[in-house]
Amino acid sequence: MKRLSTLLVTVLLTINVFSQAPQKMSYQAVVRNSVDLLVKSSSVGMQISILQGSESGTPVYVETQIATTNVNGLATIEIGGGTPVTGTFADIDWSTGVYFLKTETDPTGGTSYSITGTSQLLSVPYALHAKSAESIAGGLDLSSYATKDMGNENITNLADPVDDKDAVNKAYVDLLESKVNSLEYDLINSGVYSPTDADGNTYKVVKIGDQIWMAENLKTTKYSNGELIGTTTPVTLDITGETSPKYQWAYNGNESNVDTLGRLYTWHAAVDSRNVCPTGWHVPSDADWSILTGYLLENGYGYGGSGGALAKSIAATSGWDISETAGAVGNDQASNNSTGFTGFSSGLRNGNGLFDYLGSQSLWWSSSEFSDTYGLNRILYSGLNFIHTGTDLEKYYGFSVRCLKDAILATDATTEIATNITSSSAQLNGIVNPNALSTLIIFEYGLTSNYGNTLTASQSPVSGNNATSVNANITGIDLGITYHYRVKAVNSLGTSYGSDVTFTTDSVNSAKNGLYALKSGTDELYFIDLSDSSITMIANIGLTIPDMFSGMQYIDGKLYIVTYGKLYTYDISSGLLTHMITNANLTWQFSINGAGEIYSVNELSGMTQGSMYKIDISSNTSTLVGSTGTPSVWGLGFDSSDQLWAVDEFYQKYGIMNTSTGAFIPYSSKMPYTDTYCVTPDNDGNLYSFNVGIPKGVVKYSISSDTATLLIPSSDTLNWAGIAYGTHYSK
Repeated sequence: MKRLSTLLVTVLLTINVFSQAPQKMSYQAVVRNSVDLLVKSSSVGMQISILQGSESGTPVYVETQIATTNVNGLATIEIGGGTPVTGTFADIDWSTGVYFLKTETDPTGGTSYSITGTSQLLSVPYALHAKSAESIAGGLDLSSYATKDMGNENITNLADPVDDKDAVNKAYVDLLESKVNSLEYDLINSGVYSPTDADGNTYKVVKIGDQIWMAENLKTTKYSNGELIGTTTPVTLDITGETSPKYQWAYNGNESNVDTLGRLYTWHAAVDSRNVCPTGWHVPSDADWSILTGYLLENGYGYGGSGGALAKSIAATSGWDISETAGAVGNDQASNNSTGFTGFSSGLRNGNGLFDYLGSQSLWWSSSEFSDTYGLNRILYSGLNFIHTGTDLEKYYGFSVRCLKDAILATDATTEIATNITSSSAQLNGIVNPNALSTLIIFEYGLTSNYGNTLTASQSPVSGNNATSVNANITGIDLGITYHYRVKAVNSLGTSYGSDVTFTTDSVNSAKNGLYALKSGTDELYFIDLSDSSITMIANIGLTIPDMFSGMQYIDGKLYIVTYGKLYTYDISSGLLTHMITNANLTWQFSINGAGEIYSVNELSGMTQGSMYKIDISSNTSTLVGSTGTPSVWGLGFDSSDQLWAVDEFYQKYGIMNTSTGAFIPYSSKMPYTDTYCVTPDNDGNLYSFNVGIPKGVVKYSISSDTATLLIPSSDTLNWAGIAYGTHYSK
């Protein structure tokens, strides 16, 4: 069977209070047919059952009724006032346990009940139970159950109620409150709900985004506490000399204008603490108005479906002066009011008593002030297409008021600090109490507080009535960048946001040790990861390396590159290439020690032995150290202790250079590689070189074990024009 479309029936049950114990309960339900359409202004057949113990419990009372729905599909009956089928309503013993209300409905008005619904009766039966209390109060000593004065102390650590006489805790009450709030929103969305002011005026409402606005201007002559809002006699009285005038008027003093246009209020009356709006409603602040216009802008309510020409979307479809300007409020008025806000042109009253601008303007106060003299407001003009923010009209002006429903907190949402931050990822955190409603949890993030990106929390959706930690992992973001984020919670009551929080990604990524390598004949810089032998191009340095006869060394995030007598530095992080010096004694067989001194070996074709020079970078002067004793030192490299290692192609050995004499001192056994050049030490007692002969590739030499192995083979076409051991921070 189909279920009855009720709106939290248990909350809608009320007691008809008489001078004695009540014997009826009022019941309301919105009735829909099998295709989910409202059954409006029609007779419907209903059978009501009171079940004991559970939803499928024994019926202690059953009755039938014929109800008539209103234009909103709402049926209203009094349970206990129908035709009894089983039992007597007055004889129900409400003290004997939990009761449930079962309703069966025939939308055609007969007894073929096709819609059913069952709900637990909560607080209502306890009021009915007062009748049974009357029968014992006179003859039973209840002194042992007397109320204890708790001295303003709390009773703590209560469990949720189970039996009908159990006390309730705050969590249980909060749960009921959230259901009531949800019901109120359902009633608003179904068109049943109408707020009532202190004069008894009822208002249409409209939901725009997460806000609920009155769809009519305020009409009341009283504050919400029943006290009168003043007016002037005559209506044209000049009030410009008053300090804080609190008045209301019908336009031109004609009460017949109020039904359509509402009343005009001074700013001081609109913001009075007694509240001109109905209880649960308020005069919107400037921020509230901005939320409205922001929603309209983001959701395509502008003229033509986009942009900031939003005025027509909230203007009424009639009553405006005609405008020939396309997109203006007064042009093609039938296309106005896509939001349902229904803003009529209601004019204004100025401080000297003149009523004006009816047909051409509508002005609404905000509760915010621009200064001591001026209040912030919103204005529509018949000849313009935008919603204007007014800042230059005195608070003694009479403007319209639109009331806004107080925000019902959809959920408690708190943005927490981000954790597990790296150069490209972070964990976004928050705490959410969903207030017993299924709640979608989203994190918004971006480079500014406008965000622009979203992530769904790992725990989403959440439910329950306790604070819940939520998080989402963001990846693929840039290093060294500050990001904004906040948690967003969405459920049937609306949307709640946590505050804006920022985090900054690490300025560097995880460090990897390996070899920087320049590809011969190009300006391409590569990094060879020694942990997995992967080779990745990381930059174009802007300097073409013509052939293999170039050298390179890594020092503190920079590469020092020598090619044909010129020394360059390349900043790996910024990509900046800088020419430092040109020196005839500077060759690709070079290395720089901890003191910043260059040692370079110069060998000429046909020489029986080379020469070592020391070069001062700051003065660009070179000093001969001495002869190497060999014609083929093909690479130099200082280690962390400033010992200068070399590789000699003639001896096919690694060795140590004497920086005082320039002599090459063989160290290793003869290697199986005949054309090895470049030498770059790591921090673990190894030397790396490149062999251009057969087999071609990167050679690793272990100083302690005196062994050389081909670590990373290279293709015949790939020649490295210099390699340098260093640390790479990948982006």
